[in-house]
Amino acid sequence: MKNFSTKSFFIKSALIHIFVSFLIAFVTVVFMEDVAYNFMHSRFSAKNDASSDIALIVIDDKSVERYRWPWKRELYAKILAYLNDYAHPKIIGYDTLISNPDLDHPVSDEIFYSQVNKLDNFVVAFSPIIEDFPSGVNGKEYLENFYKKFGVKVTDNRNSGYKVNTFKSMSRSPKAYLDSTKYAGSVQTPIDLYGYVNYANQMVSIDGKLYPSLGLRMYMKMTNSDSLTINDKFVIVDATGKKIPIK
Repeated sequence: MKNFSTKSFFIKSALIHIFVSFLIAFVTVVFMEDVAYNFMHSRFSAKNDASSDIALIVIDDKSVERYRWPWKRELYAKILAYLNDYAHPKIIGYDTLISNPDLDHPVSDEIFYSQVNKLDNFVVAFSPIIEDFPSGVNGKEYLENFYKKFGVKVTDNRNSGYKVNTFKSMSRSPKAYLDSTKYAGSVQTPIDLYGYVNYANQMVSIDGKLYPSLGLRMYMKMTNSDSLTINDKFVIVDATGKKIPIK
């Protein structure tokens, strides 16, 4: 009888410990993980101050109130002209997606495209998409033409470590816009299950072709680099030897 009671005690204790462990894990995941992650990230992440040579140009509420939203694209043209004529930046990254022509202001579009065409230090954005192109769109032709103009040489030395996010299609832009631009990079930034951005993809794969991020393409253009090498640990800019750690 005593042995049975002892066994029963240990079984009940084990069950209680298992229950409590699961309860603690559940509470931690549901209520504490985000807080804990943010605390650890803010206290223990390596931080480097951005270069004072980098400037962000943003559209604020006052700008929208003064003009309208969306802006006529000739306003972007004026900003680019000012930068080109007075600020003389080494490189300009433009992360706005131009998906459709402005049918109400076609002349404004022409002014914008004309200004973009004058710039050799201007890198535009495109967004990779998981789904296929919409029905009726010749996606294969679009991707072939896009890669011919904007693709870069990538030597792939991966074994198994670096899994590039793969996509089937991308955002589409008017032909007149693409004809006026010279360089493009991806603006795909993944968000985790809790709504946080933990890293930025430096490379994406679309229909089997590898493309650099907008920031990486800007660096490549600024340093006159035209090729990359990727392995299980780094994205390497061939011309400069710059190594970018990957997740």
